[in-house]
Amino acid sequence: MATLRKSCRQCAASKRHCTVQLPSCARCVQRGLTCVYDLQPLSGIDTQNKCSAGQLLTGPGFDTIGYCVLNRAEVYNKVFGDSLDPAFCPPGHNEAQELIEQCFLRVPELFTSIQPAVFIHPKLQIRKGVSHVDLIQVPLDGVMPHRELEILADIDIGTVSLEEHLTALQALLVFTAPLLVSEQPIKQERAEPWLKIAEVWTQYLLSIASVDALSGRTPWQQWLFAESIRRTIVMAYTLICCFNAWKYGYCSNWLLLESLPFDTRPGLWMAETPQAWIAAAGAGTGQQVGTQLTSVHEFSIKMKSMDSTFCGDVFLSMIAMAHNVRFPEPAPPVAMLVTLTFTTTALLPFNLVFNLNWASLA
Repeated sequence: MATLRKSCRQCAASKRHCTVQLPSCARCVQRGLTCVYDLQPLSGIDTQNKCSAGQLLTGPGFDTIGYCVLNRAEVYNKVFGDSLDPAFCPPGHNEAQELIEQCFLRVPELFTSIQPAVFIHPKLQIRKGVSHVDLIQVPLDGVMPHRELEILADIDIGTVSLEEHLTALQALLVFTAPLLVSEQPIKQERAEPWLKIAEVWTQYLLSIASVDALSGRTPWQQWLFAESIRRTIVMAYTLICCFNAWKYGYCSNWLLLESLPFDTRPGLWMAETPQAWIAAAGAGTGQQVGTQLTSVHEFSIKMKSMDSTFCGDVFLSMIAMAHNVRFPEPAPPVAMLVTLTFTTTALLPFNLVFNLNWASLA
């Protein structure tokens, strides 16, 4: 399995700084060494922060994601002692439930009023297949959407276009989230199998997301499509994490969620026209906007201030708040759960992501 580093193998083995470039880094060129990357870098682009609009699921900083849980373990141990596993939390805590409600329950209202929602953008053009987000109605009011779920159940996710796959997963998340936090246990039980389906669909979306799907689109539509995929994947695992933490008190393998990338520039997602999108990026043309990806981990540790409104972007606010709530010392156990909610993720075979498509999109 490919390791999560940006340096070439020669520089990594020698513990030397690697100036990433194609076809060989500067050190390998100077020494006549064979230069091999586990994660293929972009050609002619500053890999520290910028990447092409077609780069879907590759972000910088994967070599530091482990710091996040170590930082949390230090905080937890001050209250609970040295034996606490950071992935544990008491079942039934309100913070995970509130995060689900804030991130998912308003999506139908925003989408039907043609406003950008957390991970669904009304201006994204679906060119191939059916747009299943059109199934979303306002309000859901906790009613079991039998007809809508039956329509989604009939989809053979392995045969539809990437666009239809994306919208089907988005609709499934919106329908499932309110049922998972329902006060009626029967609705929770009926919704859990749908959450399992959402997890499978998300894994498959990770494996098939490709820059080829962006061809033939305008720069704005390219960015919207790619960012919709990235945000939907992040929100799918957020829902899985929150529900497992809320119901079972434990969720494992948070590293994948910590490493998922997205474009962190405030205002771009909230733009509703190409002109507003270009202006929000401070660019002169759509081609100049590009994509600047940062992992969940990197973004969260940079956002120390809770004052930013992120231009009304709930997605960015959610990630910043979930990681950066600071606890008083000593703190009661429940006070820690806001941060814990976002440090765990559902089980996903790492070889599925990194061997198939993660490295190929770099």
